[in-house]
Amino acid sequence: MLARTLAHMFAGIDLVNECALDETGVVEWRRPEPQPTDAEIAAAALPAARAAKRTAIKAAARQVILARYPEWMQANLTARAVELVSLNELTGPEWQQLQSIWSWIKAVRAHSDLLEADVANCTTVEAVEGIVIGGWPE
Repeated sequence: MLARTLAHMFAGIDLVNECALDETGVVEWRRPEPQPTDAEIAAAALPAARAAKRTAIKAAARQVILARYPEWMQANLTARAVELVSLNELTGPEWQQLQSIWSWIKAVRAHSDLLEADVANCTTVEAVEGIVIGGWPE
C-alpha cells in the first residue's frame, strides 16, 4: 500500500519521469526514453577506448623522442640542417649525423603509427586495453 501511495505521490513530479510497481510491489523508478542496451554501451565504449589508447601512444612516442632529443636540441639541429643546406654541405659527417638522428625519429614515429593501426583494428575494449605500448627503436 505504501509503495502504491509513493508511486502515486511522486508520479507527477518533473524529476521523476515514470514509476511503476514491479511484480513484488516495489516502486521501480525509470525514465521513459529507451535505455541503451549492453551492446550499445559496449559500442560507445570502444571509440573512447581507442581514442584514449591513441593519445597514450602519441604521448609515449613523444616522451621517447624528447628523452633523447629535447625540443631545444631539435630546434638547433633543424637550424643547423638548414645552414648546411644553404652551404650545400650535404655529404660530410655532420650531415650524416643529422640524417641519422632524423631517421631514428622517423622510426619512432613509424612505430607509433603501427601501434595506432593496431588500435584501429581492435573490435573490443579488451583488445584495445591489451595493446602494449613500447618496443621503440633503439
